[in-house]
Amino acid sequence: TALSQTEDRVRGFEAGANDYLSKPFNKQELAARIQAHLTASKAEMRHMENKVLESELRQRAVVEASLLETQGRLLEQLESAPEAIICLREDQRIRFANEAACKLFKRSLEQLKRSSADELIAPKYLTVKQPHYCGKIDIYIEDIRQNIEADILKLPEGSGLDVMYIFNVGGGANAARIHNLETAVE
Repeated sequence: TALSQTEDRVRGFEAGANDYLSKPFNKQELAARIQAHLTASKAEMRHMENKVLESELRQRAVVEASLLETQGRLLEQLESAPEAIICLREDQRIRFANEAACKLFKRSLEQLKRSSADELIAPKYLTVKQPHYCGKIDIYIEDIRQNIEADILKLPEGSGLDVMYIFNVGGGANAARIHNLETAVE
């Protein structure tokens, strides 16, 4: 602007200006001031984005802690269940087996985890598409085919697991416990 008095500059700043350049102005100075303002604006935008990301990270940490606590309680429930339980990854490898499963299949936990599911479960029961199958399935115990009552639960995507098998090894399976497990994995 052609106005260069101090009062004029103060009025400009009070009106919302954040810089002032009086005439005659130097083009290099103008370009440098524009670049400085653009850089400051970008830095402020990045700062705001970082605050949002930091907030999201804090929220995720809280959710993750809650999920780990829930996972711990679920694993305790699975481990102490009287039913034999195994969980498979998508590659049909055993990711989890409880003590009852070790007894049923007559293998140690390490042996079960090194086993492929088709060594223990008849192939047609490895591709069940229903979210919850309940009925008799064929399994192999010491290479002998046996028929046993089982529940097969599809597990949520992103859980790292594909399916949970719950084998009824001691008479009537506790329907309420099966329902609670099904609800917990959803």
